Amino acid sequence: RTWAHNINKPDVPCGTESFPTRRTISTELPETTFVLNCNEMVKFYQHTHTYQHPWQNVTYAFWLRYPNPFASHVIGADVLERSVDPVTGVLRTTRLLLKSGVLPKWAPKGIVKSPETFVIEESEVDPKTHTMITRTKNLSHARVMQVEETQIVKLSPENPEWTTVRTEARVISRFGWGLTQRIERFGAKRFADNTARVRICDCSFLMFSAWPNLRYFPFGHPGTPRHVVRP
Repeated sequence: RTWAHNINKPDVPCGTESFPTRRTISTELPETTFVLNCNEMVKFYQHTHTYQHPWQNVTYAFWLRYPNPFASHVIGADVLERSVDPVTGVLRTTRLLLKSGVLPKWAPKGIVKSPETFVIEESEVDPKTHTMITRTKNLSHARVMQVEETQIVKLSPENPEWTTVRTEARVISRFGWGLTQRIERFGAKRFADNTARVRICDCSFLMFSAWPNLRYFPFGHPGTPRHVVRP
């Protein structure tokens, strides 16, 4: 069935029961909130960040995010489907991302056939409510580790000229053999690290978004850094 996320209950994907009680570690920084919830079955990641930039600039930076040197694990991004609702004006896009990763030293040999992973991304941009929602999950190696992410981009309640980005993710492993918890902890840590690097990239694009002559190089263009060019 199609993977979805319950917006009214962001901790509960559609068609599932609520999570068991979690142990919570919370750290708050200026304009940033980070929460990592852990239990025996799943790792739950939550992060909220406020950009002091308009919503239209932040959503624009989202589409320019790849390729970039801060997210070199993303090898490619292809648009599979895109449409605009003639009544609501909502832009819906489905993209296929190709990402690469490095296995930890303790991982059993042959646990995955390839370090590359296909990820499906579905997004909705509503220009009337100033809300952008993206949902992603990996299609490859799902038994070893499944990462389901939801990101909501909307106007900041503190300042209408600012933008708040809320990121939530679940990391689930069904591998077994006594490695489930270790794989989930590794996946949650790697997801948090990658999210932090992408946030740096977004800030860079936001600084350049005001430049009228900004040029965007697609994957494979001669102006793209070698380490992020599609092979």
